[in-house]
Amino acid sequence: MIKILAVLIAITGVAYGATVRVSWDANDPTPEGYRVFIRFEDDAYDYTQPAWQGAENNAVLDGPLFGQTHYYVVRAYDGNLESVDSNEVSYTNTSVSIPKITHVGGNS
Repeated sequence: MIKILAVLIAITGVAYGATVRVSWDANDPTPEGYRVFIRFEDDAYDYTQPAWQGAENNAVLDGPLFGQTHYYVVRAYDGNLESVDSNEVSYTNTSVSIPKITHVGGNS
């Protein structure tokens, strides 16, 4: 049986769009890999299009733009077998990054 034990989310950097690190407990026994899926509010997950796939138990992904929310689940896979969804986690980007404006030139 393939199962995901826990999923955590950490925000690693914020600008107009965030970078999000999703991490989870590794399975025992170790599966072939993991897939991370993302959805927007009121959308369904598209299990044919993982946002990330690999053998590690964490992934760094482009996060939502300001004011948007992304929802994340992880599935373990081994060959043709795939687990059910992990617990769902979400992140809403509420940070605003104001660009620095530098005056160049003479007085006007």
